[in-house]
Amino acid sequence: MPITACRPILRPAHSNAFDVNNSHSRASDSRPLLSQYRTDDELQESVSLVTGCFHEEIRDSFRGMESSLPDERLVFIDLETAGAEPWRPIIQIAAIALTSDLQELECFEAKILFAERIADSKSLRKPHYSLERWQQEGRPVKDVLNDFSDVLRRHATVDQVSKAGAVFQVAQIVAHNAAFDSAFLNAWFARFDSFLPASPRVLCTMQRAIWLFHEDKRLTPPPDFKLGTLCSYFGVPLRKSDAHDALADVRATVELYRAMNKVSEAGQTSRGVSTARMEACG
Repeated sequence: MPITACRPILRPAHSNAFDVNNSHSRASDSRPLLSQYRTDDELQESVSLVTGCFHEEIRDSFRGMESSLPDERLVFIDLETAGAEPWRPIIQIAAIALTSDLQELECFEAKILFAERIADSKSLRKPHYSLERWQQEGRPVKDVLNDFSDVLRRHATVDQVSKAGAVFQVAQIVAHNAAFDSAFLNAWFARFDSFLPASPRVLCTMQRAIWLFHEDKRLTPPPDFKLGTLCSYFGVPLRKSDAHDALADVRATVELYRAMNKVSEAGQTSRGVSTARMEACG
């Protein structure tokens, strides 16, 4: 809001000291200007009005900044793969895009056709995998890659700078044990010589949990930081029969992240109250 929208500054009736056309008065010494106020109360009122306008302008500026802040979205992903090595095929992919306040925007899931001869046979012993089901529901790998790329582009809110200096946006991916998923994604896109429209810095809910237990000494760490273990610890539903289904796992990852955020915020509030009490007692 322009400062002119505030209530006009009071001027002494006999003064033209604030006249923008009066260059002489603007350049003159400021002491005569103060003397033109009839009373101290009149001077104080003028100062208060200027200060009020200034504060109002700052508040409006911050409101404008808040409304123009980018929606820093998160795209949670989970992959099911036919082996532990990144050259093995991805057989299922799921993604859930969230707003910055963790509201769901979009859900994506696809089963991918692949050649079983390049799969680790042990990795296919999953409750949700069957050759018949994949033949019925599976889609060509390049089609899924393109559709997944489109999901990332729709929720790209992270600024990147090209070698030429141009600014563009990519998605912020989140995964549990992100090092595993990111290695497979990079290898997958490289095989098709395609650009992965995501930040190279992948956020990891497993690392988030490790930091949470390190920082909040009220919490007893679990025996491990697997997705199922953490979900059980924080009360996030994830049945064993649902494990290793990409869509079920990514939904559990989203809920785990929300649960850890609540615990972290509660811990910060508790520590803040304790600090305030100590300062009051001191």
